[in-house]
Amino acid sequence: MIKRQQLMDGTKVFNNKLLETQRLHVQDLKAKEVEYGKQVRAEAIVEEQREKEKKSLAKARSLQQTAFLNSQVKEQMEQAARDPGASEMTALEACLNRPLLVSVVQHRYPNPHVLN
Repeated sequence: MIKRQQLMDGTKVFNNKLLETQRLHVQDLKAKEVEYGKQVRAEAIVEEQREKEKKSLAKARSLQQTAFLNSQVKEQMEQAARDPGASEMTALEACLNRPLLVSVVQHRYPNPHVLN
């Protein structure tokens, strides 16, 4: 009986140690999961900030480009108003459009319905 009681006590102590080890392991896993969750949330916040910065930079770039294009249009309009001849054809354009220009001057408009 005493031997049996000693064996039961030894088994009880061993089982208690196993339970304690398991409890510590589970507790350690939970702590690691909590830490990992904090890390993932922090990375998500950083990524969200990067996306906001990208969007704001793209918007600023777009506004800058729009302002630049608007200033070019305004400059072109002012140039045309100052110099009425500025809208005339360049030499290259006149060379390329020579047949059309000659037909306009001679009042001979090609019939668009007749194919050559």
